[in-house]
Amino acid sequence: MSITIRTYTTKELNDIKNNKDPFKTTIFMNGSTFSAEEIKAYPHALKKTYILDIHNSIEGDIKINATDDINAKNFIRAEYNLGHKADYTLLEELKTYREVV
Repeated sequence: MSITIRTYTTKELNDIKNNKDPFKTTIFMNGSTFSAEEIKAYPHALKKTYILDIHNSIEGDIKINATDDINAKNFIRAEYNLGHKADYTLLEELKTYREVV
């Protein structure tokens, strides 16, 4: 297994923050470690969380982040090599809050 650490330029971080390339933003959101500059650029307002269940897999559910449904599917195709919807189930995780009185 090899580990690749991706560093972003100031311009790339600005583009990610402003969502100029939603797929690049999706890839960025799924990173596991961030520098101080990357944390400042993290586009929290754009983040949607998805639960990926790969059929016939011994792994449990996988959480991924994406800007939208299309980029979540594109990320799955690129990262997990899953092209057919029959190979997986994808759910968007929604959280709601209510005031307790």
